Amino acid sequence: MTHKRTLPGIGSFCLLFAAVGLTAVPCSAEETLESVEKKITEQWAKIKSLTAETKLETLRIRSDGRSAQDNRGQYAHLKADGKELFRHEVKTKLISTQGNMAEKIEESIVMCGDGKWLYSLAERDGQRQATKRDQLSSGIGIGGKAYLEYLHKNTVLTLGGDATVDGREVWVLEATPKGIGAKAVRSKYYVSKELGMLLKRETLNISGSEPKPQTTYTVTNIKTDAELEPEKFVFQLPPGVELVDRTSTE
Repeated sequence: MTHKRTLPGIGSFCLLFAAVGLTAVPCSAEETLESVEKKITEQWAKIKSLTAETKLETLRIRSDGRSAQDNRGQYAHLKADGKELFRHEVKTKLISTQGNMAEKIEESIVMCGDGKWLYSLAERDGQRQATKRDQLSSGIGIGGKAYLEYLHKNTVLTLGGDATVDGREVWVLEATPKGIGAKAVRSKYYVSKELGMLLKRETLNISGSEPKPQTTYTVTNIKTDAELEPEKFVFQLPPGVELVDRTSTE
């Protein structure tokens, strides 16, 4: 049977990008955003494959309730035949309260990127939805020139200084989303100097009198030069599930 029902939250996960004790210090005088981006691209180019664990925590507080989301994922990346392939398997838990009402949602998502297209399969309450999108415009990724280009297209990016994450030295990139109403949000991207990849992303809601933590995303347990086969990154559409093509709308 083909399921056509749209599952809420799938698109929001793909687009999701508080300070917790991290303090950035100024970059050395000779470093600029352009020179740092060049170094990030060079370091990322040295990585041929990797695996990692990801974690996304989101908290939104409203006047009538709150919602908390916790995503745990397994990430794999492989460069093959001039393409950047990735596979991301994620388990999501969302708890939302409104007044005396509470709702808990659990969802599993598998995303596969072939360097051009991003395929996603989401499953919730026995229903499955598969989509095809443009990989570059989705913002899914953790490193490389294409990821930086996505940030420049969608945010005003500045160099925030140096810091450390889990003992690794990082550059801090500060981003303000473009668009009407977007200035209520600020994001910080902590990029490894050694690997040229994202280790942490923090998002703050600054619409009130005090900045409020909204989203924290971390990449841990990173293993480079992992033995991965290209077949792992091939998207498999389950029988009976329709692939919804969203490439024409992006």
